[in-house]
Amino acid sequence: MNRSLRQQAFTIVELITVITVIGILASIVIVSYNAVQTSARDAAVLSDTEKVAGELARYATNNNGTYGASLNWYSPAGSNANIPVPLSSGNVVDVVSVDNEYCIRTFNPATNNDSLANAAQVGAQSGSCERLVASAAAGGVVPIPGSVTVTSPGTFIQLDVSWAEVIPAASYKIEYSTSSSFTSPAVANNVTGTNLTIYPTLGGTLYYVRVSTVTLDSRESAPSTAASATTTTGAISPP
Repeated sequence: MNRSLRQQAFTIVELITVITVIGILASIVIVSYNAVQTSARDAAVLSDTEKVAGELARYATNNNGTYGASLNWYSPAGSNANIPVPLSSGNVVDVVSVDNEYCIRTFNPATNNDSLANAAQVGAQSGSCERLVASAAAGGVVPIPGSVTVTSPGTFIQLDVSWAEVIPAASYKIEYSTSSSFTSPAVANNVTGTNLTIYPTLGGTLYYVRVSTVTLDSRESAPSTAASATTTTGAISPP
């Protein structure tokens, strides 16, 4: 009888093997379940983005094709009566709109789109979400530099450019051209400070200059209103 019992009992090694296999199977089930949950939440993020875009299209249809700042909305701050979209559980929506542009960003902290920085996003036009980069609560737009002035000091063929500081700026982009439409402009990137001396190639020529704000994450504002000045005729360009 004792021999029979010993033959039917599990050894320690067998028990450990069974427990290990069960643990592996449980881990596979948990990982698969979490992946399914994440996928479902990702789908809900995209669905909510499309629903909000539909409401914005409806709003524009009833308002002469424009969106205006009245649609700015960050869902944790409350609802916007102009965007009556019930959101999926856990989703956060940020809407920024200016005139005929908007950008929608939707995320869920429990998904692959887990923050505003990598939210699913849809813009009214190509580049809208690059131009409308701030949260709705902050107005949504990278500020455009103001008070741009251009002078020609006369010592060399040069132009001295200055502009008002923009607080969110990491740097500025300067464009200058003999064309008021800035066809094939010369460009100075990564400009810091609020002034720059540029050296065009032509004396006695009217140049147009405009300035754009560039943020730390390389997002760019619309260009400023152009300023202009005429370079000195016959002046010597610096070496």
